[in-house]
Amino acid sequence: MRGYDTGRLLIKALAKLQGIWNGPQVVQLMKTLPVISPRHGEPLQFDTHGDAINPGYIFRVKRKGNQLVNEMIGQVPPINIDDYQK
Repeated sequence: MRGYDTGRLLIKALAKLQGIWNGPQVVQLMKTLPVISPRHGEPLQFDTHGDAINPGYIFRVKRKGNQLVNEMIGQVPPINIDDYQK
C-alpha cells in the first residue's frame, strides 16, 4: 500500500517539475505536495525522516469464484517514529 502512495507522490512531483528529474527537488516535493490516500481519505503525512505516517493494513487472500481477492482483516494504527525517539 505504501508503495502505491509513493508512486502517486512521485508522479505528482515529476508533473510539477514538468518531467525534469532533480532528485533533491523531487524528494522535497514528495514531502510537501498534498496527496489524499484512497484508503483512509486523509492527506499523507511524513515524519522527520521522510517516512509516511499512515496506517498499515492486514489482508488475507480469498478465492472468490475463479479469482483470488484481498480481504482486509485488520488495520494497524499510524505510527510516527518521531513519537518514540524523544
